[in-house]
Amino acid sequence: MRLAIIGGGLAGTAAAWFATRAGAEVTLFDAGAGASAWTSGAVDLAPWEHAPATERIGARVRELVDALGVWRVDERRRAWVCTSAGVLRPARGRDAAVLDVGVRPGARIGVARVARDGWDADALAASLGAEPAARRMGASFFPVDVEWLRASGEATWPPGDLAALLDDPSRLSWCAARIAAARRVADFDALLVGPWLGASRSRADELARAAGVEVGETLSPVGGPAGERLVTALHALVPGVDRIAGRALVSVGSRRIEVVVADERARVFDACVLATGGLASGGLAYAPPDPTIVGGPPPRFRGVAWPDGVVAHGEPWEAHVWASEAPIPSLRWGASCASPLERVGLLHEDGLALGQDRAPCPHVAVAGDHAFGVPRTALGAVDSAARAVARLSTG
Repeated sequence: MRLAIIGGGLAGTAAAWFATRAGAEVTLFDAGAGASAWTSGAVDLAPWEHAPATERIGARVRELVDALGVWRVDERRRAWVCTSAGVLRPARGRDAAVLDVGVRPGARIGVARVARDGWDADALAASLGAEPAARRMGASFFPVDVEWLRASGEATWPPGDLAALLDDPSRLSWCAARIAAARRVADFDALLVGPWLGASRSRADELARAAGVEVGETLSPVGGPAGERLVTALHALVPGVDRIAGRALVSVGSRRIEVVVADERARVFDACVLATGGLASGGLAYAPPDPTIVGGPPPRFRGVAWPDGVVAHGEPWEAHVWASEAPIPSLRWGASCASPLERVGLLHEDGLALGQDRAPCPHVAVAGDHAFGVPRTALGAVDSAARAVARLSTG
């Protein structure tokens, strides 16, 4: 099977990984990782506010997690991770650099007091220590003086730039010595720092071994090091896949898929996986514009509609326009629903409904935020990618 995957983020790369393992010839069209680069480092299956106490992940998802190598997902228990705003919250897993407070009940956790803009160790320790979950676990948080910065300008550097310093072994050794010195003054079982523990990959384990004590991050801000580490790992996950950069024009016929990038010739495929993000991240659009929508759709929402479907573009990540073999009618969306696409059932977990009878197109599948009924979480994206590839492989 010749398979086109549109979108190079977590869902698209996971689909490429599953498909190559199934023997497909894969071409990945990638105009940027999109929301995958914004990850905080918390790895969820269900949205964490509503997640049950126990969640089992499927075997296929487990295989990809292990192959990716940047996450820690314990089958037996949830992680407890800290935000930089002082919230202690559960997660199905975590970025390898993120501190898991719940792994050691009753732990004394030092919060590194570092003169960084936007970092207040005293306030953070007080807030985390007052969290109900911390009290249940018997965890205590307190500020600890740690020499972390070597140059005055580092106080204002973006987190990603500061994290990249630890990719240098000499800087990592220097920080480890300062942590060991701080521990001789104030006893702690683990040290919580900002999202500063490596940009190319997590340096938390290396730092812990050198310092003699566990060290971990808070969750990253949008565009922080956790996202950078994930994107790096995603590129390494499918090294043999043909990856084409740029926005794609996708035409779906009754028997084949054509994809064109820029002015290049059309590439022909047997099947396609759409993994370009959802309405929230700009991967879908309403089309054509409908004056019945209160205020009209945002200006960036444009595209071409199938008889009973939609297409969209993903500014600034990808742009996708579906070219129809049939006349293009007008569409009407209800103004009151949060997601018109989901309301009318155009998108669902098994595929994209394109015909007048809303039967899924047999050679188009959907993964990630496109997929109807799939949680907008990291593990939800991976699971939807596995199901999309399985559907095409058995269809």
